Order: sequence, then C-alpha cells, then structure tokens
Amino acid sequence: MEQKLIGEFTKNFNWRCTRENYTYQVTNQIISNQNISKVKGSHKFGKNNKDVCGVLFQFCNIKEIPKGLTKIFPNLKYLGIVNSNLKIVTRNDLKKFTNLEILFLRGNEITYLPGDLLQDLNDLEVFVVSVSKIEIIEPNIFDNCKKLKHVDLRGNFCIDKCFSSVYPDLQNATMEEIKEKLQKIYPLWGEKVKNFKGEITSETLKLIKENLRYVKAINSLIMEKNFIKSNFEKFRNESKKEIEILKEKLSEIEAKNSNSESNFTQNFKTLMKNEELKDFTIKTELEEFKAHKFVLAARSPVFANIIKENVNAEYLNLLDVSSDVFRVILDFIYTDELSENIEINFIELLIASERLKIENLKNIAEEKLMDEINSENAYEFLTLSTKIECEKLRQKAFEEIKKYYEDDGN
Repeated sequence: MEQKLIGEFTKNFNWRCTRENYTYQVTNQIISNQNISKVKGSHKFGKNNKDVCGVLFQFCNIKEIPKGLTKIFPNLKYLGIVNSNLKIVTRNDLKKFTNLEILFLRGNEITYLPGDLLQDLNDLEVFVVSVSKIEIIEPNIFDNCKKLKHVDLRGNFCIDKCFSSVYPDLQNATMEEIKEKLQKIYPLWGEKVKNFKGEITSETLKLIKENLRYVKAINSLIMEKNFIKSNFEKFRNESKKEIEILKEKLSEIEAKNSNSESNFTQNFKTLMKNEELKDFTIKTELEEFKAHKFVLAARSPVFANIIKENVNAEYLNLLDVSSDVFRVILDFIYTDELSENIEINFIELLIASERLKIENLKNIAEEKLMDEINSENAYEFLTLSTKIECEKLRQKAFEEIKKYYEDDGN
C-alpha cells in the first residue's frame, strides 16, 4: 500500500543557495508507508512537478527516507528531513537521487553513517547531519564526493566530545600545528595540506580549524556511548477495559505461580486447542491460523487496536510474516513460552514481535540474536537494531565493531 503526501509548493524556502529553489514542503505528517505514490498541493507561479528542485520534511515522523520521490519530482537537487525522527539512512535510500546537490538531515535520530552512503551522489555539494546521535562514521564516506564544499556534523556526541577533549585550544593553533595534527589523525588529508604550495588565507585557515573536528571524528570510528534518551514515549491507544483487567489478572496469577505452571496458563493451552470457540483468523503467506479475539487483544496492543476499530472483523491478512514464524508467535501468545531448541529465523521473529508489540517475545528473540553477532555481521545487526529500537542488540553490535577496529589497530 502506498501513501499520499500532503504539503505545499513554495518558492520562499532558503536552501542557502542563489539558484532555483522551488520546493515542496511537508510538515507534521506521519509517513507510515515508505512508498510515496502521489502528492497533494497546488502549484504556484505556473510551475509543475518537473520544476520542483527541493523536497523538505519538517516535524514529521519518518523512520526511513521515503521511496518514489524522484518519480514524482524527477529534477530534485535538494532533500531536507528536519526534526522528523529519521533513524536510518543507507545508500539504497539515496541511489535514485542522482542529481542531489544538498542533503540536509538535521535534528534526527541517526546513529550510523555507512561508508558507501554517498557513493551515487556525484554532484553533492552540501552534506548536513547535525544535531543527531551519530556514534559511527565510516572513514571512506566522502571518497566519491568530488564536488563536496560543505560538511556540517555539529551536535553529535562522537564529534563534539572528540573535538572538545583532544583539541580544546584549536582556535589558537597555527597553520603548522594544524598540519602536524592532520598528518597524525588522517595521513592522506594531512599530506595534501603539507604539500599545498598556494597561499593560505585567513578565511581558509578558519575553515580548516572549524572542520578539523570532522576529520578526527571520521577517522575515530568508535566512541563510547553517552546518549541522553528522550523523555517522551509515543502515545498508544489503550484496549478495552475488560482486556486490561484480564491482563492484570494474568500477571497476578503468573507472579504467584512463578515456580510452577499456573492453572490459568494451562487453561490457555487448552483454550488454544479448542477450535470451536475461535472467532478470528490470521492469514499468512501459506497458512491460516484461528484464534480468540480477546486473547490476541490481551497479548498485543496492535491486535487490540485492530479489533477495537472493527469489532465485527473476522480475519486479518498478515501476508508478510511467514507461516513458521507466526505459528511460534501464536503459541507464545497463548502460552507465554518459547521452546529452547526451536529452529526459527530469529531475525524475522524479532521484526514481527516488534511490529505486533509483543515485548516479551521481542526480548527473547533479541537475546537469542545477541549470541550470533560477530565481526562479519555486526554492521548488519547495528542497522537492524537501530531501526527497530533494540538497545541491547545495538549495544552488542556496537561493542563487536569497536573490538574489531581495536584489534585491527593493534
């Protein structure tokens, strides 16, 4: 299912450039589907979609860069996502933006910039990922950016800490001192500065001083984690009152019978096997599973909301979850148990548990996957855990990457 953007066309947005800046702006919209098929808004100044050179998202809720923008606006040069909770950005997200000159990603939740991120952006001149939560920047990220003029990574922990602790007096440094520091922290860049024979103007010197922190941060892949977590949580709709009461009773019974299987749990196992009273069907890719609405609602706030919004619904399509994985999920919903020796795709189980907001199962899947992290798949797990907010898994992947580079350095 695709989504329509609701925004406005304007010629007044300042991209800090003197060229054409006819822009489509989207504000305060939840982008629940990453595939954009249509946009809503009235063109001005006799323009059309081909005249749009910039798209700006402000104060939206976007986990990934939406797909389909370049089909609607084929001549995009500027892309901005500001204060919109963007968590991850990859080369695949940007590969269609071949004409991009300005990439402005300020005030988001990004923690990792991969080395191939800008590989396809040959015309990129301005790259801004400021006021985010960056921990890791791979060192070859700018290798293909021959036209790059401005980089702004301010307001990120790894960069700010590095700059303030290692070069507290940089603003008073001479050009010779800067050359020496550059050669130590980034030999390639340092050599270029050392061999430069032209005149170093005061403006150029100032620019080098201001940007030395970024050079250091790029070379220092791993910095210790020190984030201040946000103090707010997204509001979730509560299920029916009787469902909440049922959940409370279930918790009380399980607490009282922590050393042995409770009668309540045993009754739920019996209930799971009773096909006659089941009133809801989940359709997966290969199989259909019958269940009780009140059990699904009690165990998953997502199911609770779906059932609450359409109490007469008899089925739900869940075609992007494999039958094997949903069978495990349904067993867990009824029994709150997962077999120790079960053979399942725990990555898919983790993603599905997060989607259905079954926190206990998500935590179990996360623990299982932590044992599988190694130097070869750590970046993959870092990306996954950042995307679906698995802090322990993300930290384990981060530590594995840190260990790899520490060992490599020795």
